[in-house]
Amino acid sequence: MSQYYHVTTQRSTSVTKALTGNFTGPDDLNLIIVKNSCLEVFDVTSEGLKQIRDVPLNANILTASLFRRRDQNVDSLFVLNQLAEIAIIECVRNNESIEFHTITSGSVADHSARMIDQGFDALVDPDATYIMIKLYHGLLKVIPLHSLSDRGSSVDVLEPKVKAHSIRIEEGNIVDMAFLHGYSLPTFALIYEDEVVVFMKTYEIFGREPALRSVPFTVDSIEPNSKLLIPVPAPYGGVILVGDNIICYHTREVPHISQYIPQTKFSQIVCYAQVDAKRYLLGDMAGRLYMVHLLPPDENTIPPTPSSSRDTTQTSARIGSIRIELLGETVIPESIVYLDNGVVFVGSFMGDSQLIRLNPDIDPERNSYITVLEQFTNIGPIVDMVLLESKGQNQLITCSGCYKEGSLRVIRNGIGIQEHATVDQEQIKGVWCFPFESATFDDSLVISMVGQTQLLRLVDDDITALQIEGFKTDEQTVHCDVVSPADFHQRPRSLVLQATTSGLRLIGIQALLGKGCLAEWKPPSDRSVSCLASHVDLVVVASGPNLYALRITGTSETPEFTQISHAILSHEVACVDISPFDKSAAVRAALASASSLPSPSVANSSGDTSNPLPKNSEPEYVAVGLWLGHGIALLKLPSLEVVHTESLPEVIASSGTAVLPRSILIAQLEEAAFLFAAMADGSVYYYTIDCTSGNVFLRDAKRVNAGTGPSMHLSQWRSHNKGHIFVCSNHPCVVYSTRNKLVFSNVNLKEVTWMAPLNGSYYTNCICLVIPSGLVIGSVDNLQKLHVRTIPLGESPRRLALQPETGSLGVITYRREVFQEGVGFKPIRHSVSLSPKLHKSSSPVPKTISSLPTATKFPDVEVSSLLIYNQSNLELQLVHTFHYSQTVLEMGMSIASINLGENGGTVYAVGTALFAKDDIEPKKGRIHLFRYNPEISKLETLLIHDVNGSVFRILDFNGRILAAVTSSVRLFDVCGDSLRLASSYNDNIIVLYLRSKDDYVLIGDLMRSLNLLIYKQNMNNFEAVGRHRYPRYTCGIEILDDEHFLAGDADGNIFVVARDSPENTQEPVIPALRMATPASVTHPESASSTSASAKAGADGDQVSSAPSEMKTLVDCAYMHTGESINTFVRGNLIMQNMEEKWKAVGETHSLYGTAQGYLGLIVHLSPVLFAFLKEVETRVSKLIVPVGGFTHESWRACKEHRKIKMAHNFVDGEVIETFLDLTPDEKARVVNGLRIPVSLEEFGVAGASTFNEHPETRPCKVEDLVKVVEEMAALH
Repeated sequence: MSQYYHVTTQRSTSVTKALTGNFTGPDDLNLIIVKNSCLEVFDVTSEGLKQIRDVPLNANILTASLFRRRDQNVDSLFVLNQLAEIAIIECVRNNESIEFHTITSGSVADHSARMIDQGFDALVDPDATYIMIKLYHGLLKVIPLHSLSDRGSSVDVLEPKVKAHSIRIEEGNIVDMAFLHGYSLPTFALIYEDEVVVFMKTYEIFGREPALRSVPFTVDSIEPNSKLLIPVPAPYGGVILVGDNIICYHTREVPHISQYIPQTKFSQIVCYAQVDAKRYLLGDMAGRLYMVHLLPPDENTIPPTPSSSRDTTQTSARIGSIRIELLGETVIPESIVYLDNGVVFVGSFMGDSQLIRLNPDIDPERNSYITVLEQFTNIGPIVDMVLLESKGQNQLITCSGCYKEGSLRVIRNGIGIQEHATVDQEQIKGVWCFPFESATFDDSLVISMVGQTQLLRLVDDDITALQIEGFKTDEQTVHCDVVSPADFHQRPRSLVLQATTSGLRLIGIQALLGKGCLAEWKPPSDRSVSCLASHVDLVVVASGPNLYALRITGTSETPEFTQISHAILSHEVACVDISPFDKSAAVRAALASASSLPSPSVANSSGDTSNPLPKNSEPEYVAVGLWLGHGIALLKLPSLEVVHTESLPEVIASSGTAVLPRSILIAQLEEAAFLFAAMADGSVYYYTIDCTSGNVFLRDAKRVNAGTGPSMHLSQWRSHNKGHIFVCSNHPCVVYSTRNKLVFSNVNLKEVTWMAPLNGSYYTNCICLVIPSGLVIGSVDNLQKLHVRTIPLGESPRRLALQPETGSLGVITYRREVFQEGVGFKPIRHSVSLSPKLHKSSSPVPKTISSLPTATKFPDVEVSSLLIYNQSNLELQLVHTFHYSQTVLEMGMSIASINLGENGGTVYAVGTALFAKDDIEPKKGRIHLFRYNPEISKLETLLIHDVNGSVFRILDFNGRILAAVTSSVRLFDVCGDSLRLASSYNDNIIVLYLRSKDDYVLIGDLMRSLNLLIYKQNMNNFEAVGRHRYPRYTCGIEILDDEHFLAGDADGNIFVVARDSPENTQEPVIPALRMATPASVTHPESASSTSASAKAGADGDQVSSAPSEMKTLVDCAYMHTGESINTFVRGNLIMQNMEEKWKAVGETHSLYGTAQGYLGLIVHLSPVLFAFLKEVETRVSKLIVPVGGFTHESWRACKEHRKIKMAHNFVDGEVIETFLDLTPDEKARVVNGLRIPVSLEEFGVAGASTFNEHPETRPCKVEDLVKVVEEMAALH
């Protein structure tokens, strides 16, 4: 069955527009950032930007504009979306409450006109009389604003649908437009192209029914490459025309004034921002930022940066000259906004956006006026990506950005550690935090190192050395704790227990500070202390196989160690723990887990039901781990009687080495009690402590990978009122419980060897972490989120491939070089492929070069390189450059790791295209085979094979090379130093995408959508077994299983096609899931689209020209994403615990990346779960009033070739998970009349060929739906 769940893993990060104004209040200065289908609203404060709201819209935002309606004291936001729908939105802010009201909305679509491809714009004249929209060729849309009433009430009540007037205009190819200042009627200027010649024209809007009238404007000629129009406000007026090399200032009265732009070679101006009436910022494609000064006739100098005022306009109304200053370099801008006090926001589509400050003085070292205050991560545009599945975590590596912003991004899901302070000190073995002098806060640190111990004092944010009399500092401390004698459990405790390998010591603190060592204890066996654990007055010490239980007795002034029991175990003790737990709570948790609708698997909710233990709780059990794989044991306290043993594997199956326990811990999370044991190989075993029968034993043994060892340590603490366990390793993670299920969440640190909680007066609710370079004091994020690591390239990444056998990553990149006479090609900037001290190689001149046209030469080229990175640390190992010259350019198009078997080994295969200057399509290409030797960091070229066309894709096909060469799919065998063509399939237009699974090959064609082939080994040829008969511009493909295939198209749709019979493409309908049907959302095309798909599939099976086995690939699921999809990968960033996995959720997950920096996730669902979630989606979407009036149904409907089909067999996870944010009353309305299956089994199994159409159900409660929705949210 073909039902799927679609949800956002990461919203779009690329900025398409930035605006500033008084949006949330008359005294508020706001920054609004547009990111495809989302608005981010910030307050501009003296401390920086403060995000106050993230507003998703059910629309792709083409453009937006802030303007102020007449008689209003706040700004309104105008939005235009891809469906030619518009909305005017205003904000009402009362203290912390923020509401968005849609003043008016409607459609300005004109089906008789052709929409432009780019350059969409919406302009508001200075008097806010009209909104003018540039959306169609030869047609302008004009919306009068005088009909809009004042701001609405506290609820959204739309004005009558907006009326847009269509005005034909003879200038077809409009480059830019701008309303001008100082005219009685709304007047605008435009630049247009007519047969590569650029002209400027001016019109005014007049009449009750808006019409255009030409206005004379004295312009002799304009720069041929003029791209931007900048209107100049009063008192100067006029307009600035910006070209690639020169800018000109024009007014009605005086001749134009021009000035050359410095250092604009190899770039062009792309955006601007107004500082005031006389100063403007310009940004170019190289990231250079310029300041344009309009100078009065007698002014020769002006400060290069703005003063604190937002307007420094002077009284003179004449401009005498222009001065342009290069301020420095920023990220490549898409939109620039001047905020205030010299602070500028630079929004970027290509790289990380920046908040910068313009300094009054130049930095001589950097030759720049710019200081970067803050960077905003942008992982787009994502061109390619791979999923690295390693022990303990999944990582997504993406080719992101382009030009100088090109980078590799390493993305993983986890909990973030926010660093507050660091102490540089290597060889730290442990750390403990205590209140030595303070009564309530931790004010001191004990740092254990090899052969010594150091004490540090915390005074606010300062860290100083500390000395305490009696504390042994010439030995390594193995354990430290604040304790008190029995019957003296007062707070604060006045004794600190220090344990070294030689013995135990009690030292006075608090009121006893300075009393020195008050008691000592050494093992009677004269063996050293192996490990120990303590709690208040109880200490359990291990010395070899001996285990001692000690009680601290006496008084605080005269304490002593009293041995209360002793046991000799069968093997030496490796680790010990005596953390107490509440047995009655553990029993309740065990009984609750047997409820009719338990919540399965891993989650990431931040809700908390865990409670701290009762005061003065006494440990009842001690847990020990035994050396050399002899297992773990639970012993009763205080007798040390063994009550349960649990065996462990004696050796690691993969390596044959012994299993060594390093740390053991008893923890109670959400009432359930667990025992954790960390091993030297990086694995963590965990068990449920079962107390239901009166006896205590361990059950439900599970194992997870949390590193590669050997250093492992477990610590527990409470954060955000929730119990956590920190697993210290070279892949550290945090363990916590939600809905009585454990969550293992990665943290954003590479390696942690020790952790201790810290609750100081300054560092509140923090933790101390030991890392290889020293000590880190930080706080833990409350929620999981994506953590992004950037590997800057300085050039454009194109493709990448993992090679696990050599632990390497191959990346194809492009850098730009310009030819200079007498010098040759010279790079325009430094990039990673030019790094010195690296082994470099290059490809030879192509043999087919004589057959390529050479009449014209390249003035500049995109030089293609193959970069080899170390997979573990992503350090660059070597660079291989492909051939380039003035006549022929070889560009890397594809890369794959190919396992050629035992004899051939593993190689990198790179497909290229050979370009001549005047080629529209490359006529030649090559396939290179490289062998990488990681031991000597050398890349060997095994062979180079010439082909006729560009090698768009290359794959490992069962140890052979499968390549997409222009319009054909070719299978090659490696024969010595050459490739032999084994088979080919040529019935394509242009093959852009390939995927394979076993003997199946899925083709993504530029125009013919999808084609499924099977390779028949006995006949040594490909045979088409399925074809999608609906032409689509494919932009990414993936094989879900043997019957279902996923793809994206250029219209932003995702669709799943299947070889199933048409009846299996219907959406499942299960009436038992609702008692009373809510008012359903209907659409005239919804039902017809499904039947049309089914009919198309049925007709496709009878196509006479197809072979007898040929089937039409039928559309079985489709939905609009609003994203420009570039690549799919199989897998998920969240580690799935397969033992506890919910069977209604499929095992196969697919991620996709887009040009906007968006990551989406697609998961297979069972039909029953799909039908249940679809009902919830309908109810929630009806309940929520969409901002802008853009409906969810229209947003998710597929748009292709002016046809619209309602989303089919996809559940929108964005709507489903919105349920968690609803008020209690709204949640109750959603579940009213809703029924839910009585058990997990009744939800069925994802991927099953049949399902129960009449599951047993019961009325759904709010908490039932919360569990299901949280389970779905846990997938990402």
